Amino acid sequence: METASKFRAKRIQNARVQAFRHPLLSFNGGVVFDDPNDKENIFLRHTRYWKPVDRTDYTLDFSNFVAGSYIYGGPIYNHFGHFMSEMIHRITLARILNPGQKIVFVAPPTTLSKIPDPPKYIEAILNFIGVNRSDYIVVNVDSTIEELFVIESGSDLGGGPKPYYADFLRDNYRIKDLDGFKYKYGGKKMFVSRSRLNHGGASSAKRTLRSGSDRLGSKHFSQKIYHLTSKLQLIRCRTRWCSRRAPPAMGRSF
Repeated sequence: METASKFRAKRIQNARVQAFRHPLLSFNGGVVFDDPNDKENIFLRHTRYWKPVDRTDYTLDFSNFVAGSYIYGGPIYNHFGHFMSEMIHRITLARILNPGQKIVFVAPPTTLSKIPDPPKYIEAILNFIGVNRSDYIVVNVDSTIEELFVIESGSDLGGGPKPYYADFLRDNYRIKDLDGFKYKYGGKKMFVSRSRLNHGGASSAKRTLRSGSDRLGSKHFSQKIYHLTSKLQLIRCRTRWCSRRAPPAMGRSF
């Protein structure tokens, strides 16, 4: 807890939270601060390379009221790599400082009568850090939260871990599931394949690179077919990695 307290945080009464619009592209949404550029608030916003990238609109209707005290979890959406590299690193800190307190995630608006449950791999990530389905709620409309605890993210995409964050993870999130792992692929070369992705992962350049990796004796690694624990096992065993464009989660996550 001592290390977690080194990170900037704020408890806000009647906090305004904007539902996300296209979160991957421009992060339109999140906590609406009275002065988003205030030096105390900048670090609490969504950042990349340790600089704020989110945008909010204080003129929206925030009449939907959510009673209770919550931890701000940020956006939740269908992308393993970005959720792993950008979303969980404020939850890990906040849960240590506020044990037992529920989390509120923010989702894009939907016309469905019920907010869909998150994908299984999102549940796996949350379970891995001790967050179960009963530990959080999801809002997908612009809302006012009765009380909201907001802490800066311990790591972000591009900037990587902030000072003290790696020590904090080692002290508070011992990865017990990985302790007995036999380093089967230690020292081996791994080719990170994006060919199973639905948005054009199998380009001719990637096929050429994959062919070359075959000749070098690399093992192919596709995130789509590996369980979360298996991914972390492979990352942990100091394997040499090769990829034309590494997915976000293969960068600076844990």
